[in-house]
Amino acid sequence: MGAQPRGAGIQAKSMGPGAKTADPGIPPAQGATPGSRATGHMMEQLMIESDFSRFASRNDDAFLDGTVAEHLQYLLKKYLVDKNGAITRADIDRCYGYQILSGKREAGRDKLIRLAFGIGLTVEDTQRLLTVAGKGSLYPKIKRDAGILFCLGRGYTILQTANFLYDMGLAPLE
Repeated sequence: MGAQPRGAGIQAKSMGPGAKTADPGIPPAQGATPGSRATGHMMEQLMIESDFSRFASRNDDAFLDGTVAEHLQYLLKKYLVDKNGAITRADIDRCYGYQILSGKREAGRDKLIRLAFGIGLTVEDTQRLLTVAGKGSLYPKIKRDAGILFCLGRGYTILQTANFLYDMGLAPLE
């Protein structure tokens, strides 16, 4: 297979490899994590609620309504990662990476996945990032996506992930 994990398995991995958590400075009204209210619970409420305005006001703090750049900034703070380090570990062109992080350029799905590896995101935070960006979350029934999820969950680096995808005969991350 070639690629060796740098971290523990999915259950033990709560952050990126060796990452420390920080209080990202999110006001209490917004919760510890943007959109932290359980999606399933919100869906149940939405389906039984007869007044959308009431539903929206009750759940205002749970909606993910920021920009992709704002969400990336939140994740950088949460994982205590600087922009340069994330871009370098993602193996993205420096100028392009900074444009993505500042919101000047819209990143494609693969670039966001690369940034997820560069920041050291968990599978859950990667899925949320892709959802916020409107790029479609990783789907385990698609073999390439399953391979990426496998690597993310085990803390692989972007190079280890590239080697893994190659060894498995799967398309590389662009």
